[in-house]
Amino acid sequence: LADETQPLPNSRERVLGARYIREEHRHHTDPVLLRARIPAPRELVNPFQAELLAERQLKKEAVTKTTNFEELRAEFMREHRAEIKSNFSMHSTGQLRIEPAQVSRKVQQKFMEACASSEGELIPTYHGSEEKNYSSICSKGLLIPGKGNDLSVVHGAVHGRGIYTARVNAPSLSMGFCSAPKMLICGVVDNADLLTQRRTVDGRVITAESNAVRHVGDAVVVFDDRRVAPLFEVSAEKFSPYQRVPQAVSAVIVTGPGVAPLNKGPQPQKTPPS
Repeated sequence: LADETQPLPNSRERVLGARYIREEHRHHTDPVLLRARIPAPRELVNPFQAELLAERQLKKEAVTKTTNFEELRAEFMREHRAEIKSNFSMHSTGQLRIEPAQVSRKVQQKFMEACASSEGELIPTYHGSEEKNYSSICSKGLLIPGKGNDLSVVHGAVHGRGIYTARVNAPSLSMGFCSAPKMLICGVVDNADLLTQRRTVDGRVITAESNAVRHVGDAVVVFDDRRVAPLFEVSAEKFSPYQRVPQAVSAVIVTGPGVAPLNKGPQPQKTPPS
């Protein structure tokens, strides 16, 4: 057996082999795919759409039944703690501390009313800012600049004027806006529908959206401030720089005014605000 077993490739052979594979497949398109007909719109519907809607309805009912903010917050953390800690451990160093945010009664009440009356499921996101702002956010809530307040847009609004948060698996997006290794874990009442025809804006893929919430790249943008609230503060000794999370891109591409096609090659890496 020892005589017939080939040795493992050395580092140079691995590099050359990987380079050969990339060159071989860089411009290759399967002929079967080229000859395939364009699918009809009804065929692009998620085959598990009914199951997803049923699951979302169950989560919505669970949120609606919870009338106490502290109960909702505790259940939220029981469900998402493992996922939050796992993602943070990859983008921070030192001891991770998660503490309940000191949310005012006014913000609590507004968010609980949204949970009870709005469609959608409660998902975790992050919001990073200067440390001095967190007290005001917990007192007044996360607000849309210029909507009944004197706040101004600080980091741009390429995806619309709203509240910019980061997806649960992309904490480093929000970390880039923090003045200290501390930020907010937020709850968002998310009613965005998955898109069968994805499009891009400023080089970021929009994967789901509604009139109130948009999932774009690593961000979740909320256009209704009732649907988002700070629930916890999370801190560590040091945060990592932003690292874009790879996303699967749909084979169906939509182009048009203000929409950049996905096949133009590498796009400039711009960090969306959070």
